[in-house]
Order: sequence, then structure tokens, then C-alpha cells
Amino acid sequence: PAIFGPNEDLPLDLSGSLAAFQSLTEEINAATVGIRAKPYTLDEVAYDFITVANEAMARPIRNLTTMKGHDV
Repeated sequence: PAIFGPNEDLPLDLSGSLAAFQSLTEEINAATVGIRAKPYTLDEVAYDFITVANEAMARPIRNLTTMKGHDV
């Protein structure tokens, strides 16, 4: 969808996003040498970003439904 950019009318820049995630993956792997048995893949890093975003979006909904007496 064209929801990116200052006017929210641009599509996602796929090559720019891939380059940014590749750079971040390399930085994470450099920082975790000797801590982790194998390096992270780009897909693992991207998946973890999605996991954090989902949790950040779900938490307020969970809190609201719990306050209304619904157990989630």
C-alpha cells in the first residue's frame, strides 16, 4: 500500500528496507559474536521486529479487555 513518506502516498521502498535490515543484521551479528552459536539471518531479525510490534499493539488491547472484565 502507498502509506509511506511525508505525504503518506509512497509505496514501501523494498530495496531500501532490505538494505537497512541487512545492515542491522550485520551489526547485531557483530555484537553477538561469541554469545550466540550461529549468526542471525535477515529473516530472523525481521521476524523479531514483527513479534515486538505485535506485542506492543496487543498489550493495550489486552489491558483494556481485562479492565472490562474479559480474561484473555
